[in-house]
Amino acid sequence: MLALHTIIVGHYYEWADFAPIDHWVPEFEQLLAPGREPPLDAADELRAQSAWLIALLFLRPDHPDLARCAKRLDELLDGEPDVNVRLMGASVLLNYCNWYAKGASADALVARITPLITRPDTTPLMQVWWRTHLSFWHFLGARYEE
Repeated sequence: MLALHTIIVGHYYEWADFAPIDHWVPEFEQLLAPGREPPLDAADELRAQSAWLIALLFLRPDHPDLARCAKRLDELLDGEPDVNVRLMGASVLLNYCNWYAKGASADALVARITPLITRPDTTPLMQVWWRTHLSFWHFLGARYEE
């Protein structure tokens, strides 16, 4: 599962060609099907749900598991002690909110996560990635002063 996460997130960070991710969608469907979740600890499940949400966002936006995956990812965020893993998952979730909820459901997520970017253990990559999706959220909400 962590290998799948690494493959998907690598394409996500490249932000160029998402087509190769399509090869892995059936793997996620098999491994994360409702009622058949593999025994993962919370941190690994957060990574798996993040990668699955990326795959669905870019390649299967009409997939019936899209909303369920986003909901589960949101449930896992607050329990994650590693700030960078938490920001990685939150960035993917904010991307989902921006595209499918038009930013409206993201307010609570933004309030919970934005303070994390100033922590000293937050990596520059996670700061940039969160701020990238946060800036689009501000744009969608016409919050230009923020």
